[in-house]
Amino acid sequence: MGPPPIESIIPDALGKTDTGYALGVHMVGLHGAWHRLWAMLVLRAGFDSADDLDPADEGLNTVRAQVGQALGRPISDEEIADLNEHALAHAATLNRRSGAI
Repeated sequence: MGPPPIESIIPDALGKTDTGYALGVHMVGLHGAWHRLWAMLVLRAGFDSADDLDPADEGLNTVRAQVGQALGRPISDEEIADLNEHALAHAATLNRRSGAI
């Protein structure tokens, strides 16, 4: 299981390919950066403040900017909130499976 398709949250990404990611070679293109951003949000879900995106979070801001650069425009707050919602749900599923809750 991985991140939601970028196109499901950012329709502008429809048709943008990331061959290296699709082949499992690297995570540096648009889809790879999207995957990394989602993974960071999933990891944050273990912290008390995971529901609130901290605008000062340097790591998230860096990867968010990388996605925006590859996309050709910044990611909106609404788009990042939608991705965070998916990440929180995924983390809750993982926690239930591991018995952590």
